[in-house]
Amino acid sequence: LEYFEQVEYRVVPGSLGNTLVISAREKRSGTDYLRLGLNLSDDFRGDSAFNIGASYRKNGINELGAEWLTRVQLGDHQELYTEFYQPLDAGSRWFIAPNLLAEAQNVESIMDNDPIAEYRRQRYGYGLNLGRQIANNGEIRFGIGHAWGNAEVRVGDQRLPDFSFTEGYYGLQYSFDTVDNVDFPREGEEIGLTLRQYDPSLGSDERYRQWELHLDKALSYGPNTFVLGGRYGRTLDDAEVVTSSFLLGGARQLSGFRQDSLAGQNVSLGRMVYLRRLTPRSFSPLDFPLYLGASLERGRAWNNDNEFDSGYINAASLFLSYETPLGPLNFSYGFNDEDERALYMNLGRNF
Repeated sequence: LEYFEQVEYRVVPGSLGNTLVISAREKRSGTDYLRLGLNLSDDFRGDSAFNIGASYRKNGINELGAEWLTRVQLGDHQELYTEFYQPLDAGSRWFIAPNLLAEAQNVESIMDNDPIAEYRRQRYGYGLNLGRQIANNGEIRFGIGHAWGNAEVRVGDQRLPDFSFTEGYYGLQYSFDTVDNVDFPREGEEIGLTLRQYDPSLGSDERYRQWELHLDKALSYGPNTFVLGGRYGRTLDDAEVVTSSFLLGGARQLSGFRQDSLAGQNVSLGRMVYLRRLTPRSFSPLDFPLYLGASLERGRAWNNDNEFDSGYINAASLFLSYETPLGPLNFSYGFNDEDERALYMNLGRNF
């Protein structure tokens, strides 16, 4: 949990038996975390995107180890998210986690594979999760949520209607994570599965189901690392496209496209990422490694009404990454067989 700087123990003999004495010294630097992030992308055709964000996590709020996470992001994808994570027992096995969300994001509406409009989708909502930790590496959550918002035509045919929507849903989430480093992994795997049912009995305008799976597996040989993985998302019933779409696009998310520039009710992505450390490993606090890498990707986005199907797109990227005190600094160049190219710059964490 990273609450302590040093933990020592000793056994003290006594007339009634031995006593185990544990001495724990709290971290002098504190247990709260502030993380910053910045990402930029440009497609060489006059379109660019940027986001800047920060997250703050306050740990150890009470005796059971409650945590409060708040995340703010400005730019093309604006977001305010806050969650209070409250364990229900001393072993932090069971927990509840209420949350609030406000976001605004651009989503393209596509017909016959041609974009006809770009909507600005705004969503506000709240939810409550009940979950259980699985050992030290996984968790499962069951939750309900309610959201509402509107979508307005930002670019394109202004005769297309603006509309509002309401969502009510319940869902199940499973996550498992043994990756040793979130930015430059050497070993481990990450798995995430989300199942969600939108239901009028919870206030939803429409009844439909969605699920999404993502996974990554890191394998290393000397200074070389391969990360194999991908993501797959499906919308199983008829629903409004703008509100039910998944987003693709960006560095190693079909490189060559701008961040989140592909929208579809169903998405698939497979990829292989290669990393090679260029600087020798150091055990000093000033070890800031430099990496050279490349990726190969293949993916697709499509809607249930058959009015949009991107077909399978092959993409690749080259990137240079440097671990800085503010987080990783990445410069990437991506391209694909749709004749799309883009430059990306990321500093710090992605939110």
